[in-house]
Amino acid sequence: MSAVFGVPVSEGASSLRSRLQQADCVSSIGYGRGFSILLPWGQDIVNRLIQLFRDCLADAVLGEWHEWKPELLVDEAQYESEVGGIGGFESVFRLELGGRRWVLRPDGAVDGLRRARVVGQGSRAGSAFCVYAAHRDLRGSCTPLWRDRAIWPVMQLDIVAPVGGAEAVNGAIVAGMDRFFWTLGLPTRTVDMGSWKDYARRRLDWVLATERSAPTVLAMAYTVGDHYRSIVGVPEDREAFDVGLTAKPLATVVQLVGDGDRLVLPRAIRSEEHTSELQSLR
Repeated sequence: MSAVFGVPVSEGASSLRSRLQQADCVSSIGYGRGFSILLPWGQDIVNRLIQLFRDCLADAVLGEWHEWKPELLVDEAQYESEVGGIGGFESVFRLELGGRRWVLRPDGAVDGLRRARVVGQGSRAGSAFCVYAAHRDLRGSCTPLWRDRAIWPVMQLDIVAPVGGAEAVNGAIVAGMDRFFWTLGLPTRTVDMGSWKDYARRRLDWVLATERSAPTVLAMAYTVGDHYRSIVGVPEDREAFDVGLTAKPLATVVQLVGDGDRLVLPRAIRSEEHTSELQSLR
């Protein structure tokens, strides 16, 4: 049986998190899926995970990376006008502040696609990349990556490309995500889910494929459908893509990869400080 810091994976996430706290990897304060409050070398691991995602998806961007920082609050009326087609009304946290109604940001796709559309002009593809915390109410219906009240980090890449280059972009997304999971040592299968509600013409899921765990969706990529293309203002001669993943790959590595009673991370995301911490645990 796989073990992390001596804790069998079957003992569950609470025991796993407790042992990570004892090893000074994460603080005792935090919430949601993944590690939201990290000690310095824990944050460094997350930063390296983000950089790995950027490196592996570089070929899909076909140009300069454009980054943006999503705001926490989204206007309620704006949100409802954008998510009606995918049934997102009941899956958000709502609040009133300053005489206005807001929701805590549940995703960044529409804003990201708008930015990618503006960047991409003429024969160029446009991209928008962001890292943020997403908030979802568990009473609502959610896709597999979003079944938690608070999720951090969410890494989201949106691309708007000329139709003539769309096949190449899609191929680069698939190859890049395959390389991302291969580098992390996570065996995955790419599953074509077909169209999904009115958000996507096509949805691809990267699913963990190992005998030691149940199938788990680790990442998703969408070819955006007509409804959201019209909201964002994507012209007919452009194709829009939305690629996203959360801390699930990191949490999965932590659960599946161990060496006796030590946590062993893939070289791509571990640091010298992390290595020193591990040696001190012996």
